[in-house]
Amino acid sequence: MVSAYAAALREAGVDAAILIPAYPKALQMVDGLQKVASVTGLPGGNGALYRGRMPDTAVQMILLRMDHLYTREGLYQDAQGRDYEDNAIRFASLSAAVKIAEGVRGFKKPDIVHAHDWHSGLTPLLMKQAIVHAKSVFTIHNLAFPRAIIRSRLVQCSACLPSACPR
Repeated sequence: MVSAYAAALREAGVDAAILIPAYPKALQMVDGLQKVASVTGLPGGNGALYRGRMPDTAVQMILLRMDHLYTREGLYQDAQGRDYEDNAIRFASLSAAVKIAEGVRGFKKPDIVHAHDWHSGLTPLLMKQAIVHAKSVFTIHNLAFPRAIIRSRLVQCSACLPSACPR
């Protein structure tokens, strides 16, 4: 799990932070939550960045708040098990929050960005396009998840990005 990885990095002396959507449960669980910045021009509209700490580990959490995208009954699917129709926009917005790596007031620029799973799969591309000097690494949580679905979701997400983005 990404949180365990970040906690282990922190124990080793690395200043690690995790960026996630501001799901309602996440907002409830994070300690010391405070709004730090507004972000504009994301595929799903404008949002806000909040900072807090994970309970018990003190790992910094950065939450992208866009209630119209992330305040839902389920994380990825509705109560009937159907993917939300706007998942591509939801996660293209998360990937586009790479603006933090470009420099957002109130946040330290990262040296390395770890994009985890298809939800953040466009992050390394967007970093390269924005000429962000941080390095990136991309990992996949569930290799059993059909690659064709991952590819189609990334293509859907890329369609939500500005036309300047190569496709």
